[in-house]
Amino acid sequence: MRNRRIAARVVLGAALIAVPFALHSAGLPVSFFTTVWIVPGLLVLVFLLLRLSHGHRLKVCERVLGTYPL
Repeated sequence: MRNRRIAARVVLGAALIAVPFALHSAGLPVSFFTTVWIVPGLLVLVFLLLRLSHGHRLKVCERVLGTYPL
């Protein structure tokens, strides 16, 4: 289940980044509204990387709190 969510976010981020290139190759002129899709795509990928890097630390905390409850 976790891998499916990660894959979905990677596909979403890549698709958002690819939209301006697809629109440009379709013949639309480059403007702010056609390139604005790159920013949310990059944010999705950056936040995914941050979540994955800090997720390991959260797993360690989960194991410790499971062993030694508050």
